[in-house]
Amino acid sequence: MQLFNMICCRKIHDEYNIFDGIHKNPMFIIIWIACTGGQVLITMFGSLVFQVNAKGLDGPQWGIAFLVGTSSFIVNIILKSVPDWLTPKIGDDRVFNARYPKWATKLEIDDEAVADEEKDK
Repeated sequence: MQLFNMICCRKIHDEYNIFDGIHKNPMFIIIWIACTGGQVLITMFGSLVFQVNAKGLDGPQWGIAFLVGTSSFIVNIILKSVPDWLTPKIGDDRVFNARYPKWATKLEIDDEAVADEEKDK
């Protein structure tokens, strides 16, 4: 599931096309392929080090693992379909504040901390 979640996590702020621009980020592709290869190797040949089946996965088990992994795409779409104003607000989000100024929260600025920072400069 984490391999599919890596793809889902590339886009934030309700962007539905998670594959947009994936080919423009070679570092992501290299890391994703390395993680995929590592997981396949551990699954198939990891019985020497890890507690897995010595014969690895067979065809139906790989199919089940693939289907369970792709379920993260469905969960990703569902979560991006939830309106932002229904979710709890954590931190300062400029995109949320621009879209929903009515619900935007203003961060309280500690005047003493700002004055101390300016004094240190």
